[in-house]
Amino acid sequence: MIYFIVFLLLLIIAYLYLSMPARREIDRATFFNWDYAHRGFHDNSGPAPENSLLAIELAVDNKYGMEFDIRLSKDGQVILFHDDDLKRMTNRTDHVRNLDFAELNQIKLLDSDQTIPLFSEVLELVDGKVPIIVELKCPNEDVEELASKASQLLDSYEGVFMVESFNPFAVKWFRDNRPNYIRGQLSSGHFPGLAFRDNFLMKELLVNYLSRPDFIAYEHKYKNKFALWIQKHIWKSLMVCYTVKVKEDYGINKPVFDLIIFEGFKP
Repeated sequence: MIYFIVFLLLLIIAYLYLSMPARREIDRATFFNWDYAHRGFHDNSGPAPENSLLAIELAVDNKYGMEFDIRLSKDGQVILFHDDDLKRMTNRTDHVRNLDFAELNQIKLLDSDQTIPLFSEVLELVDGKVPIIVELKCPNEDVEELASKASQLLDSYEGVFMVESFNPFAVKWFRDNRPNYIRGQLSSGHFPGLAFRDNFLMKELLVNYLSRPDFIAYEHKYKNKFALWIQKHIWKSLMVCYTVKVKEDYGINKPVFDLIIFEGFKP
């Protein structure tokens, strides 16, 4: 029995160590009392598709914070775009990383007149008027380039921002190279296509030992996971949920999470 108890204690200690976020004070209050528009205040069936300059402008005009996605073009430009390829948002099937920005910028998003913008253009447009959450979309081989180029722009940005990624190595890059940035680990309760080990580590936030995030961003429909209970009640992490798409869910998630990323309605 004593061996079982010792083993159980070691297991608990290991779990807590692996899931532990950054243990430091951050300026949380700056981000409170804002709702965060997902990929800008967008409408993919209208003139302001996701991650477009117009969607960003509408978020600012409506006084919403916002979350948006950045990735690299073939020529190393930092752009706003969510998917790996163009299929869902354009009439092209190319992978984004295979095209230079000059070509990407000529492609219309859905049925609008909007095109794929540069990250620098977006920062200039927001200009510190609302807080932003910048998500890095990158495979491991792009982490160094994307994170360093994004940081070069954010270093001189005078607005309030946080960075986040599903890729724990991207979040770790900021831990190692921009420790002054507020960084977040994105996760979910479901990761189709991942190997069991990676799936388990991501879902249970056991990748935190790499990223030591300041906040956790988690898919709201999995809000009852034990891993989130640990983050909220043991570690007192800043808790962000994505993406609330129904107004009724907004009220349900408001008491659970500190910040809400929404889409498709006005909170």
